[in-house]
Parts: sequence; C-alpha cells; structure tokens
Amino acid sequence: MPRLALLLLLAGCAPPSPAATTPPLPTEEPDPIDEVPPRSYDDVLADLAAARRALGTRWNAAAPDRPALLAEARSALHAAIRDDIIPPWFGTPWEFYGTSEIPGQGSIACGYFVTTVLRDAGIRLARVQLAQQASEHIVRTFADRGEVTRTHGRAALEVVQEIKERGAGLYTIGLDFHVGLLSWDGEGRVEMCHSSVLAPGTVICEDAARSEAMISGIHVLGPVLSDRVVEAWIEGRGVPTALPR
Repeated sequence: MPRLALLLLLAGCAPPSPAATTPPLPTEEPDPIDEVPPRSYDDVLADLAAARRALGTRWNAAAPDRPALLAEARSALHAAIRDDIIPPWFGTPWEFYGTSEIPGQGSIACGYFVTTVLRDAGIRLARVQLAQQASEHIVRTFADRGEVTRTHGRAALEVVQEIKERGAGLYTIGLDFHVGLLSWDGEGRVEMCHSSVLAPGTVICEDAARSEAMISGIHVLGPVLSDRVVEAWIEGRGVPTALPR
C-alpha cells in the first residue's frame, strides 16, 4: 500500500483531535424567578384572614346573593384548613396535657388540636375552654341540633358512608375518649385528621375507614362549617362553646 494511503487510513481510525471535539452544551441553571419559597404558617394564616375580610366586604354589600357567598366561603375555608393549616401540624407529638400553639413544637392533645386548628383558621372560639369539653360538646359547638347524629356500636365504615351521603365538607367526630376532624372533598377517601394517642402518636391524617381511632362505642358526628359558623367567620363574630346542661 502506498505510504500516503496508509497514513490516511490510520488517521481515519484515530480519535478526533481536541480542536475537532464538539464542546458540551452549557448546563441550564433553574430560573430563580420560578422558584416560589414555601409560605410560613403565619403567612398562611395572614392570607386566610385577608380572604375573610374580602368576603366580609362582599357579604355586607350583597344581601340577595348571600346563599351563594356562604357556599363559596364554606368551600374556601374547608380547603384552607385541609390543605394549608393542618399539614404543618403533621408529626407534632400527642400528649394528654399538650397545649402547643405552634406546629411542630411541643405537644398537643386531641381536643387542643381541633380547637387550635379552627381558631387559627379565623373561627373565633374559646380555645382552652372548648378543648377541655367532652367530645360531644365540641361537636355540638359547631353543628346545629338537627345536624348532629349520635349512634352506638357503629363500624367506622358506616360513619364514612354517612359522610358521603351528607356530602363533601369538614366534620367533627366525637368518640368515647377522643375527638378529631373528618374531611371529605367529594372524591376518594374520607380522612381522619387528629392528634393520635395510637401509633404513630402524632398529628396525622389517615383513612377514616381503616383508622383504629374510629373504633368506639359512641360516634357523635356533625359538620364544623354549619351556616351559623360560616356566617360568624365571615362577620368576625364569636362561636360560643356548647356547655353541659
């Protein structure tokens, strides 16, 4: 083979020279403008308070449209409690005498969890007094007489079915020695949100139909966001504690 042809053949099998290498594409850094920092708990509460005031302004100016505004307020308040106020409390330890007012710090009992979450949502209530009541009185503080069911010996699945028949919303569930919130958005499972004495011994939301906390001789069920409570929330009025007679 001629020497020139041999040199050309060998050159074709050699790796490309550095000058001929295609430079790598620059790595694109994420645009910091697109990164939204998580809101603090205080910011969540401040945003909800601002939304409540805006609803109050519309409420005072829209007497004929109040039923529609009431439904809008109920839906917005339920979503805020479920999605923004309860989750920061996840993992906060249960303790019989727990009275924490700061998510993730200290410990919190079941009654105090319910009253603190609802107080922080802007419902004006006597947090300590209500937390110390029997669970049935906590339920009756928010629900009107005809909205409360008190049953014996029911399975958790039956209570869940009742909620699905009533419709999407936020409910209080009173048990033999426990109280919690039941939330249903109209689809999927009903969630039991509570400060649990059972494992894991913290604030959690779990499938109500499978929750061991729902095992009870008595189930007292009623809506949290009754018309009376939502109107009081919009207008900034207090919700009195239902005390034993």
